[in-house]
Amino acid sequence: ESAFNQLKIQIKNHQIIKEYLFLTDHISAEFSDSQQVDATHYLGSRYRRSKKTTVRETAQPRFQIAKTSFYLEKNFKTSFLLRAKTNYGRRHQVRAQAAKIGSPLIGDSLYGSQSNLPDACPKFILHAENISFKHPYTNKKLSICAELPKYLESLL
Repeated sequence: ESAFNQLKIQIKNHQIIKEYLFLTDHISAEFSDSQQVDATHYLGSRYRRSKKTTVRETAQPRFQIAKTSFYLEKNFKTSFLLRAKTNYGRRHQVRAQAAKIGSPLIGDSLYGSQSNLPDACPKFILHAENISFKHPYTNKKLSICAELPKYLESLL
């Protein structure tokens, strides 16, 4: 119980860092000047059971702040591999903010993608690659990495 409570505190204080990889076929114009785009928005939805998260530029009731840094990892001829790094854990955060900056996930029709992936792939690709946090007892920084799935390795 003590470890659980320590981890809850880290989540509340935005001390747990999550990194994701995803494919897009549209690169945000903001990437022309640098390899990193920082996005700060307010996320929420009008209805409790809404499938889609709404992204706003300003604070509104029932909307929570979300900050994500996007990095250009690799430029393919027809698509781009981006890394998203965040210490917030909002619902659909990466998907919604990627779409907001003009780089929706390939195949993610809910957030505006017009492209599809090959049949061997899931509907869209969002790979949770890494999570970093402090050990609840030792305070030693831990980082847990997930290998790329086989279909994603072959696709890349």
